[in-house]
Amino acid sequence: MIFDQALAREGIVRLHMNLEFSSAEAIKQCAMSGIGIAFLPQLAVSGELERGELPILPCEMTELRVATQTAWHK
Repeated sequence: MIFDQALAREGIVRLHMNLEFSSAEAIKQCAMSGIGIAFLPQLAVSGELERGELPILPCEMTELRVATQTAWHK
């Protein structure tokens, strides 16, 4: 929802249908297949970017803030 709102604010795209996955790999494969666009960490797509398999769309979403957290057991 945050990504959709950021795109709408920037006037980039009008979404007709959303697909949501919990797997970054599934999201990446859909984008590479031309199904849609994705917002992924650069670390998750670095290999595909280096090989030219996935383009970067130029846009700035300065108000988009995404927090991630990691926890592990000692």
